[in-house]
Amino acid sequence: MVYVQGAPRARFATNGTMTFDNVADFGPGVLQRTVGIDTDLWGERRSEGYPPYADVLPDQTVSGGSVTIPGIGISQLGPGSIAWKPDGLGLTYAMRSGSRINQISADPPYGSIGEEIPVAAGTVPSLVAWGPDAEHSDLYLYFARDDGIYLNTLTNPGGGTKLVDIVAFEGEMVFDIESL
Repeated sequence: MVYVQGAPRARFATNGTMTFDNVADFGPGVLQRTVGIDTDLWGERRSEGYPPYADVLPDQTVSGGSVTIPGIGISQLGPGSIAWKPDGLGLTYAMRSGSRINQISADPPYGSIGEEIPVAAGTVPSLVAWGPDAEHSDLYLYFARDDGIYLNTLTNPGGGTKLVDIVAFEGEMVFDIESL
């Protein structure tokens, strides 16, 4: 299935160009995203389309970028772990795909996804928590699946120090981490 923000419904995917009728226009310059959706015995997986996104215009056909149907892939597109920075100026989120952790201001411009923060190379970050107070607002913990829990700062591009080696706890799962 493929869905365009503002469309009345999702449509079965076809190869090549697809056209969606009666898509709501969210306003001049507002980009509306496309999403590929796959459902099977293991649940629903979504894959966000690739820019350029559609700037829907009344009574016109516009390009909406491209989309790939996920098949075996990302389970539930979007952020999985969200944490407010202790100074209140923004938040961070770890993608459910484990691809990255982003930070974003408390009042971002429309369409912004923020900026990536450093994690150790080759890790799959899925949880994040910030330092306990504004004085330590650049300090954060993150959990990397099948690896461990790290402590890092925004200025350390190397990904920080591993505090807990998850391999030592074989068979255990980490569902949440808290502030330092």
